[in-house]
Amino acid sequence: MFRRKKALLSDEQIRQLESQTVFSSQEIKKILQRYSMYAEERPDGNYMTAASLSQIPELLGVPLIPRMGSMTVDQRGVLAPDAFVELLSMISPRTSVDQKRRILFAMFDMHNENNIKHDELFRMYKTIFNPTLEDDQILKIVSQILEGTQTPGYITYDEFSLLVPDYEIHERLTAQLQGLS
Repeated sequence: MFRRKKALLSDEQIRQLESQTVFSSQEIKKILQRYSMYAEERPDGNYMTAASLSQIPELLGVPLIPRMGSMTVDQRGVLAPDAFVELLSMISPRTSVDQKRRILFAMFDMHNENNIKHDELFRMYKTIFNPTLEDDQILKIVSQILEGTQTPGYITYDEFSLLVPDYEIHERLTAQLQGLS
């Protein structure tokens, strides 16, 4: 007799993701099939890691995927199936630029202080522009940005919103898996 493979997520979990993401239940099931393709065997099951994201062709053009993946994994270094669906929802073309801007701001507000300090801004630009720009060029850009802020040493969400144009957010935080509409 053939053993049936256990579903990655229950119907209830899929319904919950459907209400929390931009995907339909059918799309979530397709995404879970892709998840299975890139999952690695582990003693406690088959899971993706943040490094697995770099194997997905559609995600290669999104420079922030490694950062997003590292923020999404659990303490074991595992990217759970539901977290994978949520991550793909964040970068979906159906997610608004405003939502993506909030995600991007939160991604670099590492201290959760509702502002981005010098070191966080440096990391953001390094992630986006590495290897195009050298560290000293990035430092110069960061210093110039922080000199023009109302609050010395950090930028607020409102300043960030003015600093990063919509087209750039859309370009750097958008990807779509093949087979999804």
